[in-house]
Formats: sequence, structure tokens, C-alpha cells
Amino acid sequence: MNEETFEIIDGVRRAKSHELLGRTIIPAEIIDEEGNTVEWRDVPVDSLRVTTKSSIDVSTQKDWERFMKTFNQVKSNSPTPPILITPGDKGRKIRDIQLDPTGDAK
Repeated sequence: MNEETFEIIDGVRRAKSHELLGRTIIPAEIIDEEGNTVEWRDVPVDSLRVTTKSSIDVSTQKDWERFMKTFNQVKSNSPTPPILITPGDKGRKIRDIQLDPTGDAK
């Protein structure tokens, strides 16, 4: 059985926050290749792939605060927009995306 996977278009910080907090699902808007919404549903965090970056830059105070604001919203169950995803299996798994305190990772 093939695992359904998705590529994140928008929401890497929200997805990483869910993963760091041990959450297994995340609300998502799934779009097709033309950009049309296919459906809204919870998807497994393990099914997410990141094609746009290899890490989350937290090297500046502003970047760190941006990540922590997202992390704390997720932690407190405050409403956040669903992540935007499309079916696909390219990129790195969200668990392999690290926080980069130096800003050197590409």
C-alpha cells in the first residue's frame, strides 16, 4: 500500500511546530496543480514533504521570534490557518527539517 504524501506550499513553520510537539495530524487545504482547492482535511504530519528549504532559518531575533510565535500558537491550540499542500512526494520529510540558528543551511 502506497502512503499518501503531500508537498507543503505554505506552512512549514506550522508543520514543524506540530511535529516538534508530537502532534500526528495537521489541518490542511489540499490544492491541485492548477491551484484549485480539492478539499480541506486533517493530514498526517508524517505525510508532509518540504521542497522549498532544507531548514528553518532562526538565525536572527526576528526569525526566532517568528518561529516561536507560530510554535506557541500551535502549542496553546490557538487557531492557525490550515497549511497549504499539494499531492506529491518530492522533498524532505518534515521531521528532517531542522531549525538553523546560523542561517548557513541551504
